[in-house]
Amino acid sequence: MKFRSKEELDSFLSTLKFIGEGCQGLCFLDKKTNQVYKIYSEYYYDLEDAGYTDSDIMEFGQISNSTFIWPNGVIWVDDIVVGYTHSYVNAKNFCEFKDPFKVNLDNLSYAVYKANEDIKLLTDNGVKIYDLMYNLMYDGKRIKVIDTTDFWKGVPTYLENVEYFNDEIKMFLVDCYFNNIVLNDERLYKLYKGNTSALIFLREFRAYLEKIKKQVEEAKQEINRIGEEIVLKGQEQEAISQQITKNKLDVQEKKEQIKDLIVFTQKSNSDNFYLKYLFGAENFTDFIYRVSIVQQLTKKNDELMVQMNNLIEEGKTKNKQLDQAKKELKAKEKQVQSTIASLGTKLSDYMDESYTIDDEIKLIEGNISFYRSLGCKDDQSLSTCTNTVPVDINFVLPLKSAVITDYYGYRSSPCYGCSTFHKGIDLGGNRLGTPVYAVAAGYVSDVTTRLSCGGNVITLNHIVNGKYYTTRYWHLYKYNVKKGDVVAKGQKIGEVGGDPSVTTYDHCSTGAHLHFEVANGHYLGLAGSQSYQYYSTYLNSIFNPQDLINIPYRW
Repeated sequence: MKFRSKEELDSFLSTLKFIGEGCQGLCFLDKKTNQVYKIYSEYYYDLEDAGYTDSDIMEFGQISNSTFIWPNGVIWVDDIVVGYTHSYVNAKNFCEFKDPFKVNLDNLSYAVYKANEDIKLLTDNGVKIYDLMYNLMYDGKRIKVIDTTDFWKGVPTYLENVEYFNDEIKMFLVDCYFNNIVLNDERLYKLYKGNTSALIFLREFRAYLEKIKKQVEEAKQEINRIGEEIVLKGQEQEAISQQITKNKLDVQEKKEQIKDLIVFTQKSNSDNFYLKYLFGAENFTDFIYRVSIVQQLTKKNDELMVQMNNLIEEGKTKNKQLDQAKKELKAKEKQVQSTIASLGTKLSDYMDESYTIDDEIKLIEGNISFYRSLGCKDDQSLSTCTNTVPVDINFVLPLKSAVITDYYGYRSSPCYGCSTFHKGIDLGGNRLGTPVYAVAAGYVSDVTTRLSCGGNVITLNHIVNGKYYTTRYWHLYKYNVKKGDVVAKGQKIGEVGGDPSVTTYDHCSTGAHLHFEVANGHYLGLAGSQSYQYYSTYLNSIFNPQDLINIPYRW
């Protein structure tokens, strides 16, 4: 679709529904045709060429599949490619589910399985998948991948592609929803960081959630039971309160009766009333009657005193019972609160499932396929069929001057999508375009471009003092090397990027800086037992760069 000017494009876009803005551009939906129009931010805001050609955009459109959504048209303004169109995907980003515990993990596992089939198809067609971050969509049945224009032609292996895809799935599950759970469960954490497929991880996580679900149901039942006890305690408390009120009235009544008797007795005693009353009898029968009256009066007085004392003691007992009922009620309420709080943090042991033999066989087969793709024969050692990494004796700093702005380890996420575990150190204090240098002689094992969370990334393999290391340089504005290059220590390999106002595609950065990582072994290595091809293995091999290289706070 071609437009003669930006004004004509804006007029057309005004008839469409704006559906969001990503790292690369703005998206609009044509409800009539169910087409999404994506306009690159570089052009829309700055009227600059985004750097894509029509061939870049439409390169893989002929590969039919159900997972990866290819562009189906190019948008032009004059002679500038400003965007493209693709079919609308009625699905949610993986990080947009309001209640991830309601996601059917059986369906998700099947969706991952079907996506892996399409990845095999792409691999057979020489497609290297990249930049899946925040482009993974899920409709409850199938996984859809949008913004596929950063995929490129190469010589990938199925193992490389599928491992990258699986790592992204795991990362979404963990970083978006279950970070605290995984970090606090040793087994899940090892599976997440280790060489584990998304399917295996989902299986283990599903077993864990079943345990959690059971705990939640048991907790709900306990809460209901305690709630019933609280109602009964409340009723008991009310009954005791009513009894105490009645006792107070009864005590007051007895006090009044005793008071009258005491007054009468005092008056009688002062006038020798009893004697006069007894000896005033007209006959013996009358005398006996009068003696009985006096006895009954005295007995009544004693009984009233006993009753009053009993009522007072009963009142004291009831007050103690009321205090105890109140304490028990508060204890039950705290128990409910504690039970509810434990649902969010309580972790439990779950099924002790491990990798199956079939899983291990698949991994071994993948390794065999990878080395065969490099030209290795079955009877040939790896060291004789692959390149050799140059040897070095020490390291230098990756920048001429810098200041550490963020250290290795756990942290508060500085931006949306940024990990809470910082896998390297951030080196700031330099402007965009400042040269970045190789910390040791090595081999360029990978150059990843225009990541939406990382920008341009260079991966170097080193052998220093006989040990194998991998270093990675993130958020680069420009890069001066390509995959397969051998670099010298201190050689310029790129330039500092990370400025969101310039590198608009890199949204996991708040300012110009270099993110620097170090890992044991050779990630995407070419030879030796200390080489590996899995991103998950790389993550498991990362350690604090300051434990290896003397990196001061400021230099």
